[in-house]
Amino acid sequence: MQTDPEELARLATADQVDLETRARLAHIGRFFGCIADRMPSPADLKVGDVLTEDDLQAIWRATADETDASDAIGRAPLLH
Repeated sequence: MQTDPEELARLATADQVDLETRARLAHIGRFFGCIADRMPSPADLKVGDVLTEDDLQAIWRATADETDASDAIGRAPLLH
């Protein structure tokens, strides 16, 4: 299922997405953003390049910022 970022922003600003869901979406966005930042360029990517379960758990914990998600819409793109 693909979600249009504009539709998600509309739902959030219309208070149709509760704060808990906004916080969860913000955390997931930070998590995938951090993973994307760690990826080598396609030219440097090699078979066998992996993030381990421990790596992913560390990234998940590091991106678990407890800030209020009410202002998270529009701060960072979900898609690059």
